[in-house]
Amino acid sequence: MTKDKLLLDTIKKQINKAKVVSFDIFDTLLVRPYIHPIDLFEHMEKAYERPGFAAERKDAERRTRIRHKELEDITFDMIYDEIDDEFKDMKQKEMDWEEMVLRANPELKQVYDYALAQGKKVVITSDMYLPTEFLAKVLRKNGFDNWDKLYVSGDISKKKGTGSLYSQLIKDMEEKANNILHIGDNKKSDAEVAQKLGFKTVLYEQVALQFLATHQAIRVFRKQTMGQLDSSILVAIFAYRWQQERCGAVEKRSYWQNLGFQYAGPIAYGYCRFIEKKAKEEGIDNLLFVARDGYTLQKVYNTFGNNISNSYIYTPRFLNMAYFFDFAKNNRYREFLPDILDFYVKNHEQLSSIINLEEANDQKDYDAIFEKNLPLLKQYADIHISNYKKYLDSLIQGKKNIAVVDLTTTYFSAHTFLEKFLNEDTSISSLYCAVYNLNHIPYQLRFDNWFYGIKGKEKAILFLEFLITSPEPPIDNVSKDGHPVYRKDLDKNEVQREEIYKIISDGIMEFSSEVKELFNSNDIFLQDSSMLKLLENFIKFPTMTDIEYMSKIKYSVDAGNKIYKSVLAYCPSVKEYIFSPIKTLQTIKRSTWKTPFQKFLLNGIYFKQKTPISKIIKILGFTFYRKTTSSNEVTTKRLFGILKTVKNINKKKKYFYFMGIKIFSKHRNKSTISLSSADVTKIIDTISLHTQRAISVAYLHSKTFAGFKNKYLDQTIVLIGAGPSVKQFSGIKKAIYVGLNRAFLFDKVHFNYLFTIDKKSIEQFFDKFWDYSAIKFIGDQNISKEFQIPESELIGKSDVLRYKTTARYLPGRFAVDLETEALANSTSVSIQAMQFILFTHPKRIYLVGIDCSIAKQEHFIGAGYDISKRGENPQLNDMIHINDWKRIKAFAEMYYPNTEIISVNPVGLKGVFRDVYTKEYLHKHPEINSDGLEILEDGEIK
Repeated sequence: MTKDKLLLDTIKKQINKAKVVSFDIFDTLLVRPYIHPIDLFEHMEKAYERPGFAAERKDAERRTRIRHKELEDITFDMIYDEIDDEFKDMKQKEMDWEEMVLRANPELKQVYDYALAQGKKVVITSDMYLPTEFLAKVLRKNGFDNWDKLYVSGDISKKKGTGSLYSQLIKDMEEKANNILHIGDNKKSDAEVAQKLGFKTVLYEQVALQFLATHQAIRVFRKQTMGQLDSSILVAIFAYRWQQERCGAVEKRSYWQNLGFQYAGPIAYGYCRFIEKKAKEEGIDNLLFVARDGYTLQKVYNTFGNNISNSYIYTPRFLNMAYFFDFAKNNRYREFLPDILDFYVKNHEQLSSIINLEEANDQKDYDAIFEKNLPLLKQYADIHISNYKKYLDSLIQGKKNIAVVDLTTTYFSAHTFLEKFLNEDTSISSLYCAVYNLNHIPYQLRFDNWFYGIKGKEKAILFLEFLITSPEPPIDNVSKDGHPVYRKDLDKNEVQREEIYKIISDGIMEFSSEVKELFNSNDIFLQDSSMLKLLENFIKFPTMTDIEYMSKIKYSVDAGNKIYKSVLAYCPSVKEYIFSPIKTLQTIKRSTWKTPFQKFLLNGIYFKQKTPISKIIKILGFTFYRKTTSSNEVTTKRLFGILKTVKNINKKKKYFYFMGIKIFSKHRNKSTISLSSADVTKIIDTISLHTQRAISVAYLHSKTFAGFKNKYLDQTIVLIGAGPSVKQFSGIKKAIYVGLNRAFLFDKVHFNYLFTIDKKSIEQFFDKFWDYSAIKFIGDQNISKEFQIPESELIGKSDVLRYKTTARYLPGRFAVDLETEALANSTSVSIQAMQFILFTHPKRIYLVGIDCSIAKQEHFIGAGYDISKRGENPQLNDMIHINDWKRIKAFAEMYYPNTEIISVNPVGLKGVFRDVYTKEYLHKHPEINSDGLEILEDGEIK
């Protein structure tokens, strides 16, 4: 279960107060596996191979609405009366398809069941052309039953969008409109129209939109593939499974299982559909899925119900060398000569007395042993070749047109290896997901590959090789009876990989089963270009969870399974940092993913810039050395920002500064010392505190703010303070809410996040604050006991995230990268909350209740605490607070120019940002001239 609240938890009170609860159907009670409903038509067109159906179906509906414009809505029969004769047979197929794919929304199922349990009258309403009887059947099939009334606009020619259906509902239920609660996803028909008639409403956000808001990699993928059927289906499937987990409808998957389901699953499925298509086109009568990559692929392929025989075959590259000594023709394999000789010695006791490998010290020795014993080795090789041919024949079973199936290749080794065992009348071709080098084809062999244009995407393909493989260990040989001889004494990384891959494979098969069950074995037509984007976006937008899990594993990258490398992330131990710093940093630099702390290290260590007038060197994220020369021949050098020398060549003057204080000056032959030893000690202590604070911030914030960067792109965030002006604000729909201190007591909205930092400011409602369901950011401003929220208060509170500010130790600059930087301190926690909000990169930010009026000692819940007891100047605090907001404005314009900031009912911030007012606020303040003012009404600016 995620930390965000489910709908039922937020609307129980509304249901309890209502006498009738009304539900919309589509994208509310029932969901389709498509982002857009009309994608269903395109899917049917492809599945039934009926070109032009989707366009004609959509146009037939448009023409029908024009033809029957006297009616509020049309029926399904009318649409198919209008459709071209070529597609009239699709009428029943469309209804069957709708019934097949429609599923219950688990979140709304909870709400529906709760309403029934409370004895409420339940009504279902839909602006829809499908017949009432059909929708009733589908609703009951998905667990929605015992309703009092079902209204379908097509059958009664009354719509929610016009209000006539709601009027009929009021009449039939014999209830006042304000006793009816309606829940739906359409802003106009389910919210605005119903509200105008007096209904209480809940506007429900579609499941896919909820999912995309919290999954950046998938959100970017969807934008890149907008309008494509495959991404519409995939995102809808991912979102539905995510929703099931949130609601407890299914057991929550592990990280690795989810990786298999969401990334490896679609690619394996799409590639296997490609295999199916090509095998039919080429008349293939036997498919050989090459170990280890073919392990899960074969399982996925067999879920399609194909009649082409297929087998799983072992063709390790090592056996090609060991059986045929191919390294003699290709020097890149000569490094494996010691292993090949060892292979024969271990498998044939007779050779152990003839070949003594202990005498070999270098490659020349191994070459000499090999050349000396080559005739004998060939005799034993023939035995292995004969055994392997029998093994291969048992799999082919006399078929004459076979295809080798592998995930990737560079040198077509499996193809060329198997070809050596086949009779001349047996044809062989190859199918691959990706070929690394299409120019490296040893001869005219027949092959095809799914992914094209993979240049520059090699990292994605290497990661794919980790995702789609087998839980088996490497093999040393194939026995004469056709069984793999698995390698013993495995590397610990191999053992770990095998355990993890069992789970990934389960996730892949779960995805294939989900698609089969949902679409009754119909293809979902995944495109290779889309799947590459899906994979690339996972790599481009990792979460801290991704980095954490991926850093724990390594997989083999060589033919002998001896070299293991990190997949995408590398997290060295403290020991590696200390005893192998250069090697460790070089490995981190090559790593695809880097933690915030690693970025912090690398940005400094590898940063060097030199121009004719300046030179900059950064180490450990700090400016280690800076030299600048001005036009008047004055050279300034800075070391660590602590030591500074200024040399004026013309005037023959030189000054030395420590921590900004002049400690030494030299003019020709005269020198002067300006700093005491006590001052030096104090400065050194301060440097130590600065350094310790910077490091601890980087470690803490890498966890606290992980996953929040750009999380709310294109969304609206409302920041609410406790100023009195908030009382005249009624909320904005579909917004993310961030509250400050006691603002959580404002009950017109539900807060997603709460910020507080000062115990004194919340002590009168401390217990209620902890009970509120939201993610709570608790600051550490490091001032004194009176103001500090102690760690003991946070024990057992899983929804609390700690952060640190710049108070006392660090410069008060606004943070850009919250994962490594402290948040700038101010007289108000609102400044820290605003840095967090900007970090999430929303489209629009509303400031509400940020009155900057501490001096008045007022809050929206009444008088505030006596600020004079804090020993502060309230007027000065207000002035600093307002000035910090002006600095925030300049900061946002520099780093987030596309984010609009709007101040609602501004007091101290009047004129700083775009100002808007609510009618309630203007009514309470008649002294304000409302001419020309922008008004915020129903969440929109008029």
